[in-house]
Amino acid sequence: MNEAVATSVDIEETVCRRRGAPVSRRGAAALALLLLTGACATNPDGTSPSLIGPAGPAADGETSPEYRMGVQVVQTPNLGEILVDHNQNTIYRYEKDATNPPKSNCVEPDCTLKWTPLLTAEVETTNGIDAVLLGMTERPNGLRQVTLNGHPLYRYVEDEKAGDAFGDGLDGVWFAVTATGEKARG
Repeated sequence: MNEAVATSVDIEETVCRRRGAPVSRRGAAALALLLLTGACATNPDGTSPSLIGPAGPAADGETSPEYRMGVQVVQTPNLGEILVDHNQNTIYRYEKDATNPPKSNCVEPDCTLKWTPLLTAEVETTNGIDAVLLGMTERPNGLRQVTLNGHPLYRYVEDEKAGDAFGDGLDGVWFAVTATGEKARG
């Protein structure tokens, strides 16, 4: 599996230009090659650069309450390799979403209050994911949601601690997702 580190800016620029037009496959491939050859790193203490803390100082000099998250691939005993966020919360896909073009069908409060969209503004880095598979879709409220191989990504609010995957298989339409956007299988 190719590993690449991509920033949210890279994700958005890979998928869309200023007016939402897709970048050519050659352009996306060139960006992926650049990321694969020069953007992988580890911190001096051996930790992954995708696990980062506060976004930094706010304009008034105080630490911003907003956090930038890294998404990474982890091995789990029951589901195999899955995606998780910086808190090790499982990332999911929804079978009722459209994938070509990507479109979330989880837009009503009864859905979004249980399944929170993974937004591009939240994702600063990725680890273990082929950058060519990353993209975004615009939600009805104008926010941009991360997609993986066309699948919009979510977190489940009932997953309260690292490693929880209570949403996997829920209602036969919610599944933990692999690094390629497929349904996780244990």
